[in-house]
This record gives sequence, structure tokens and C-alpha cells, in this order.
Amino acid sequence: MKERLVLSLATLALATLVPVAGSAQTVQVTATVPPPPPPVTVTVAPQPMEVAVAPMPMEVAPAREEHSGFFFRGTVGPGYGRAAVTDVDLSVGGVGVGFRLEIGGSVMPNLAIYADLGGMGIPSPKVNYGGSSGTSSSTLGFAGIGGGLCYYLMPVNLYIGTVFRALQLSVDDGSGTTSSSDIGFGASLMVGKEFWVGPRWSLGPALEIEYGRVPDNGVTWSVFSAAVTLSITRN
Repeated sequence: MKERLVLSLATLALATLVPVAGSAQTVQVTATVPPPPPPVTVTVAPQPMEVAVAPMPMEVAPAREEHSGFFFRGTVGPGYGRAAVTDVDLSVGGVGVGFRLEIGGSVMPNLAIYADLGGMGIPSPKVNYGGSSGTSSSTLGFAGIGGGLCYYLMPVNLYIGTVFRALQLSVDDGSGTTSSSDIGFGASLMVGKEFWVGPRWSLGPALEIEYGRVPDNGVTWSVFSAAVTLSITRN
């Protein structure tokens, strides 16, 4: 009985595992396919682009190297002036303030011609007469008008100029009375050094010296003045 049961189980197992010849069987295989992976997002940081830029040449305004065109100069500063008549041993002079105004134009680069107006005022001048001296309460004045020329040495901006003009002396006694001499003649020499302070403006120190002779009631005054001034020029 036990052997027949084992035989039956063996026969059943063989029939299950070994297909009968000539018969077709379909085997279904079910495979589980995993879902596709999620898309991968790759972020690429932008790389800075290096652009070569050729340096642009800087335009530098050229320094002025010459004086030309319209000419204007004004000067003012302290100085010393003296008028003397040697025939009668008389002299009057002292410390005062000189000034000039000059207007004209350049006839060629660095050479200007101009009209000149200027003078010097000396308050309370010292008077020497016949060996005696004293201080006057009047004001002695030199004044003149004429013309001149000036040349600049560039690029150092050093100038030298000269003026020839009609010259007159005057004395103001402080009470409104002014006495004046006849018209004489004077010649001036100026030397100065200026520095550019703008496209056409310059200023600097100057030395001015003048000598002249002025007639007055039969005598002739010898006039001398010198001043250290500040000049300002547009040219």
C-alpha cells in the first residue's frame, strides 16, 4: 500500500514536470519592470567671459606754450618814488603804491604791443631842500599814459617789457588843491615771471623801474620809481 502511494506520487510528479510529446504548452512569465529613473537636472554655473579690451589713449590737453591774441595786464604793488631838481637841491620822495593797466594784442606769438596807463601815489613824502628835511602832509603822484611792448621767453613764461609814455607830477595838499607839472617823458622797464592759472590767464611777480624828466616852471624834475608788483595777464 505504501509502495503504491509513493509510485502514484512519483507518476503524478513526472506527468506534471515532463510534457507529453506532441502537445504545446504556453508558459507565461510575468516580469516586474522598475519605473524609469527621474530626470536628472544638471545646473551649470555660467563661467565669466574674459574680454580683452585694448586701453584707450587718454587725451591730455597740451600745455600752453605761447601767448597770442588779445592782451591785457594789470599790475599793483609797493614801491619807492622820488622826484628831484638838482639845480636847487630839492627832492621829494617816499614809499608808495604803483599800478599799471595795459591793453593790446599780440603781433606774433609771444610778442605783444599795448597801450599803457599807470602811476604811483606816495602819501606823506619826505622833502629835502637846501640841506633841511621834513615830512610833508601832501601826497606826491606820478602818472603817465603811453605805449609799450612785451616779449615772453617760453616755455619758462618769463617776460621783459618796456613802455614809453607822457609823464606828469602832481601834489595833493589834502584840502582839495592839486598842483601839477608840465608834461614830460618817461621810460619804463619791466621784468616778470608768470605762472598759468587757466587756459589763457597767468599771474606772478614783476619788477618795474621807471626814469623820466618832467619840466615845471623853468626847472626840470628828474623822476625815478621802482616797484615790486603782482601782475595778472590774459593773453
